[in-house]
Amino acid sequence: MYDLGSSLSFIEHDPAVPDLIDAWVTGYQQVTPLSAAEVAELPTFVMLRRLLLVAWIGSHSDTDLAREMGEEFTETSCDLAEAYHDQPALTRRKSC
Repeated sequence: MYDLGSSLSFIEHDPAVPDLIDAWVTGYQQVTPLSAAEVAELPTFVMLRRLLLVAWIGSHSDTDLAREMGEEFTETSCDLAEAYHDQPALTRRKSC
């Protein structure tokens, strides 16, 4: 499930993300089933990965990439975190 979060790195705010998650779940479940509880937690893994990237930026502030991403990436991350926090776990995805 963390692989999904990693694959969405840097585009978590894109409006297509719910559709990408649905496509990932559809493909994944052709190999291994996911419970409804696991599917409901997928946004948690997306948010976890995003927060890890924010931490990386903070710990690598001397790099060109961190400086390029810096403030805007962090502000967008705050918006994503607020939206994540405001949604109940079972309704974070548009469908299960």
